[in-house]
Amino acid sequence: MSFLVLQRIRKSFFYLNKRVEILKGVNLSVEKGEKIAIVGPSGVGKTTLLHIIGTLEKPDSGELFLNGKSLSLISESELAEVRKRFIGFVFQMHYLLPELNVLENVVLPGKLAGLKDKEAGERARALLELFGLGERLFYKPSHLSGGERQRVAIARALLLDPPLLLADEPTGNLDPQTAEEVIQAFLKANKEAGTTLILVTHNLDFAKKMDKIFLLKSGVLIKL
Repeated sequence: MSFLVLQRIRKSFFYLNKRVEILKGVNLSVEKGEKIAIVGPSGVGKTTLLHIIGTLEKPDSGELFLNGKSLSLISESELAEVRKRFIGFVFQMHYLLPELNVLENVVLPGKLAGLKDKEAGERARALLELFGLGERLFYKPSHLSGGERQRVAIARALLLDPPLLLADEPTGNLDPQTAEEVIQAFLKANKEAGTTLILVTHNLDFAKKMDKIFLLKSGVLIKL
């Protein structure tokens, strides 16, 4: 079985007392280390699909398998453990804590996961060096460029070595040059650590750098 498998995923919401089906039987298989882009116009359910893959939302029906294990029937505490061990998240907004410096922001998930300060610090420094931020360790987020802040967010997402990295429009608020910096950071994470990437994006140049591109249309994924 592939590293990540979605089978017949359906999801609907109620809007103005009317049931609206967003995902209508999504199927997807992703191999370990693959780079996947999901594209499509706003409002078609790309973020909802990413949240389901990341176990932040549950589908109405269908099966989700990660690393050979079905996630459909496990408890909330088990899902939280899956997120901690297997999944990193990067969003359009970097969500860095303004009162913490760069190193402290990246170390934070390690502290929450119970890593010793020395180990978390060493991991954080190595990731920040990898992404060209070794000289920014003690800067506050307000003193960084947009691209630097997003690279810090990527380093934070990778601190616990998640095999799967999910990104939701990570370049959406960035100018083209800064967006390219962020794209290269994702590609480096994939190359250096073998991280599996699933990216939701409107940036077609970004999407073309992935191994596969899928269009979410009429509630299903279409391989382009």
